[in-house]
Amino acid sequence: MRYEYGYSADALKAIAVEVNALRAEIPGLELVALVHDEVICVVPEERADEAAERIGAVMKEVASEVVNGDSPPKERVPIEADTKICTSWADK
Repeated sequence: MRYEYGYSADALKAIAVEVNALRAEIPGLELVALVHDEVICVVPEERADEAAERIGAVMKEVASEVVNGDSPPKERVPIEADTKICTSWADK
């Protein structure tokens, strides 16, 4: 059996690139930190729901591409991503 390492780090970096690209789509969105497996963004309050939905979708899609590549459907690892809207880091 061959073990692969580093997928989560690779996925987080790829997610950061794609979330950063969302700035063109969601005015005011700023990627401010990557902490372990978290992507922390600041966005105007009126765009929070839209940003949470788009970022969650991007996280799932990109992580799945990195982790699963072209694996056959039976061998694919399910990828989940949660988003949370907070008014401060203390709320998370």
